[in-house]
Amino acid sequence: MNGLMKKSLVSLSVVGLLASNVLAQTEDMGLPGTIEIKTGWQNIATLQPIDVAKFNDTCVDYIWRYDDKSPYTEWKLYIANKNLTPTSMYPVVHTLNPLEGFWVMGNGECTITLDNQMQDAQ
Repeated sequence: MNGLMKKSLVSLSVVGLLASNVLAQTEDMGLPGTIEIKTGWQNIATLQPIDVAKFNDTCVDYIWRYDDKSPYTEWKLYIANKNLTPTSMYPVVHTLNPLEGFWVMGNGECTITLDNQMQDAQ
């Protein structure tokens, strides 16, 4: 699959997320909000930046994000929960950007409460 095709698929994924997930996960389009995690893989996006450390000690095991803005378009990985061994095969994602979809692997059901931590740090 060439780079343009990958970028198009990622863009379509984000557009679909905006219509179905993002608006339901924020409080009246304001900040903060919540993300409902279920068992298995799910594709999510939010309206605010999120530090991936927010997913530690929750029902989330993995977070994948496609980065098409770095010098090399690539998938980035975050392994939540300190009991899992990280891998060096993929670059690490540190922040989930607004309006960019990301994949989450849940090992159960939980609610992630978002806060203004990232906004306050900027």
